[in-house]
Amino acid sequence: RVENGHDLEINLQKMLSLHNENISMVHICNPNNPTGTLIDPEKLSQVLRIISKTVLVLVDEAYNEVTDHPEAFQGVLVKEKDLEKTFYTFVLDDGKEVQVAGNEEIEYDGEVHTAANLFDALKEGYYGKL
Repeated sequence: RVENGHDLEINLQKMLSLHNENISMVHICNPNNPTGTLIDPEKLSQVLRIISKTVLVLVDEAYNEVTDHPEAFQGVLVKEKDLEKTFYTFVLDDGKEVQVAGNEEIEYDGEVHTAANLFDALKEGYYGKL
């Protein structure tokens, strides 16, 4: 466990210094519960890109929507350039499979989504069960 700093923010440098082969998972609540403090998205992204190479990382953003700028913290690990190289396979009603890059736009149910967002919405049951 990494203790919070005097300002109640998670000490990312301390987290990096404790990162070793004995750690199997890192769990970060952002915004922190119960303090509500937020980690700068660029700093968090930099640390997570290092740590996620060797351990499972869980970033709990359950209360992100009540922050002043929720869009700043969505997909802190996944950037637009990453989506170009990530492909999603969708199976249509007729059984045909369509593969598209994560950043490609798809119209579904009257709305336009990136393939990555649509895949997540379908997986989470936003449009009903798959």
